Amino acid sequence: MAFLENPRFPIDLNYGSMGGPRFKTDVVVYGNAKEYRNALWSIPRHTYDVRYAVKSRADLLNVYEFFLAQQGRANGFRIKDLWDYTSASDGKSAPAADDVTVGTGDGSDTTFQLIKNYSKGSETLARDILKPVSGTILVEVNSVSQTEGVDFTIDTTTGIITFAVAPTSGHVITAGFEFDVPVRFDTDDLSSVQLLLYTTGGSDIASIENIPLIEIR
Repeated sequence: MAFLENPRFPIDLNYGSMGGPRFKTDVVVYGNAKEYRNALWSIPRHTYDVRYAVKSRADLLNVYEFFLAQQGRANGFRIKDLWDYTSASDGKSAPAADDVTVGTGDGSDTTFQLIKNYSKGSETLARDILKPVSGTILVEVNSVSQTEGVDFTIDTTTGIITFAVAPTSGHVITAGFEFDVPVRFDTDDLSSVQLLLYTTGGSDIASIENIPLIEIR
């Protein structure tokens, strides 16, 4: 298995493309209609069904070559989730350095994982961000801006920040960033997603009805 960090999967998608988080929960219903629920996944796994309709041959060839290079389900790659791709609460606004608290200094730890929090009422889900986008990461310590390459480095393959000097005990570390989702194809058979070729006025156009993708960890 391999993972392609660059380029990300083409995102020139058509209306009808779908995707989002999926949990896995066992539910047992007793005779009195009371339920027992066991959450098997505390963090969701994202799935996508992307579509490319009425595209030029060159557009679809890009997707076709991507599928062949990844050997179907064998290898992973990045996709930009157009619904949620920044640390901002709305998932699309430009990131700010104080979007997310990623940790608190203790005077010895130098590494911190990028996360994004999703909160409603008293409940919060913390999602590890494993594929931040290079050049978009902003970091502050105790509200003081940090310089990438001087004060910290970022591993864009894991989402781990490493400081040159451990943040002072009690100092809050915040970050802002754009991010991708690591996925793979959820099919080994491109013919199953209905690749169709037409000829109109001497020019080829093409359509792929659906391409299933699933998040990997």
